[in-house]
Amino acid sequence: MIIGKFKLSTDRSMRIKIPNSILKNMCDGEFEGKNLFISCAGDCLKIYSPIERKQIEEEVIEQNIFSGSNTKKCKIDKSGRITIPVLLGDKVRIGRKSRIICVGLGNHIEIWDVDEFNKYSIDFDFSQIFPNLFVP
Repeated sequence: MIIGKFKLSTDRSMRIKIPNSILKNMCDGEFEGKNLFISCAGDCLKIYSPIERKQIEEEVIEQNIFSGSNTKKCKIDKSGRITIPVLLGDKVRIGRKSRIICVGLGNHIEIWDVDEFNKYSIDFDFSQIFPNLFVP
């Protein structure tokens, strides 16, 4: 399970360094040279492992919905970085040298522009997503 919130930033080449704990979880250990799938989802980017992406594709096919046009494959380099495609970054206000938030949400991560994330997170109740973690 992927959980946690991390403050990150993009570099001049639109790369982000994803924390090793997240990468190892998403890639079952070794991550160098493996691919992740990044897609635009409203005001954020969602990143999935190949296994999770395959499961989503199967569900999409069953429901007869097409969503692949906003999805790109990103190779993880030896430093644990991926490059955010400029076209996807533009859609969610993430550019070169942007401050971003990486949020682990169980089976995937979301990448948010800091200001956009703060708009949503002020009133957001995480117990709706993880009810078992917030038992009174």
